[in-house]
Amino acid sequence: MPEAQMRIDLSSVRVPLITPEYITVQLNGSFLNTVRQSDLIVSRPAASRTFNYDSNASLQIVVTEYSINSALNAFWLIGNLTHNVTDQDIPPEIPIRLNLKWLKTLIPTITKYYPDETTEFVLNVKAGKAPSVKITEELVYLEALVSFTVYLKGDHDSLTEVVAWDSIFTTSLKLSISNWTIYPILLDAGFSNTSIVRSSIGEFSDQKIERTLDVATMFSVPLLNSNKKGYELPASTIIDFNLTKIECFKGYLTLETTPNYLPLDIRSLFNSTQNATEEQSKDGNTLAEVEEQKISGNTPSDDDNEI
Repeated sequence: MPEAQMRIDLSSVRVPLITPEYITVQLNGSFLNTVRQSDLIVSRPAASRTFNYDSNASLQIVVTEYSINSALNAFWLIGNLTHNVTDQDIPPEIPIRLNLKWLKTLIPTITKYYPDETTEFVLNVKAGKAPSVKITEELVYLEALVSFTVYLKGDHDSLTEVVAWDSIFTTSLKLSISNWTIYPILLDAGFSNTSIVRSSIGEFSDQKIERTLDVATMFSVPLLNSNKKGYELPASTIIDFNLTKIECFKGYLTLETTPNYLPLDIRSLFNSTQNATEEQSKDGNTLAEVEEQKISGNTPSDDDNEI
């Protein structure tokens, strides 16, 4: 799994501050790629954040731009920030079709090289570098270098690259939280600094492509907001964090909550522990260790297990 290449450093960076009213623990919060750990290119925060004395919440979590950007950087290094868009992925509300008949409106000369206007293409979209987040009062700004590559579909699922370009994508959004799930609301989005990187079909206007991307974004933002897609935070079966407030400040955001501790089901806890125990083999090895022995040819025989 690519996600196994990510880890987070939660080591304490300062001695915890303990007072009669509260305890403050400052953690590192760096997300790292375990394969390319030296590629952390995010600047650390200049100063720490202080406790909100006016809050009635018993638990306050402060997340800086640094932690978010280090997570985006580590995720980008894995290679997960890429996606192939096909014509079937385009909602009917968006006036764009991924075939040469539509692409001809952007690149009039393309049918000189590929005359069949019914030919569909695949649009590969990927982050050219790690996206970056800037947090201000109330809003979050995201900027990303996006690389687009057009591949024409051919026989036997073959793909032929015809053109590639880069654009800078920017967006601003608000964050809300409900039932321990964060919901982003896009306010605006757009593209700029579009430039052609490669082309096998001659020269054409990069500004026309940029205007088309902006039109697609104009239609996409309301659709994305109407879907109300949320991102669940890591949850606990014994602690309820549903009553949580999220706020944005310059350089960081805060989560304030008062945990509600749920009744512990001892029976289910015992059953889960018992099931884990039963997964061990007769000779005391775990199933994973037995499989490893099989691969190496060192699996013990039935005779070896006899007393």
